[in-house]
Amino acid sequence: MSQQYTQQPQTGQVQQGQSYQTQQPTPAYQAQTQQGQQAQQRPGVQMATQGYRQSVSQEVQQAVNDLDHLETLSEWVKSRATERGRPRIAARADDLAEVAHLEKNLLLRDSPFADPIGQAVQQTIQQGVQELQQHAGEPEVQEALSQAQQTLSTIEQAIGRVQQFGQQTPVAQQ
Repeated sequence: MSQQYTQQPQTGQVQQGQSYQTQQPTPAYQAQTQQGQQAQQRPGVQMATQGYRQSVSQEVQQAVNDLDHLETLSEWVKSRATERGRPRIAARADDLAEVAHLEKNLLLRDSPFADPIGQAVQQTIQQGVQELQQHAGEPEVQEALSQAQQTLSTIEQAIGRVQQFGQQTPVAQQ
């Protein structure tokens, strides 16, 4: 005889009973979700977002978004490659995630190192792409290759913009 279970709504404990019933999210969970959504609608968050958009050029914003996407995608590729016993792919994906993260942070801080590190990041991504192309049969690798190519282009544009901005800053008066 098979036993069936039900989940008690308030305690979360499973007891022997008629059948397993799926529950709607609890009010506390819904409140957490609503709080997260409301945080995006608060004036302070909106002002910070507006301030970011106004203070950072579109080229840098696009590069930051692409680097963030490359970082996240590379972490996923690393995880998948590790699951499949592909340590070389996992290592390259981890490298791409690390350099993407570094350059993203430097661009966001408007660091003077964003340009030279950005050039090194571009070379690193190009080398990673060359190596990962040997494994292009893996669907997640194909997606990472595509994102890496796009990121190379936007880094180039962002570096150009940062260099332009750096040359336009006024010299301190004596």
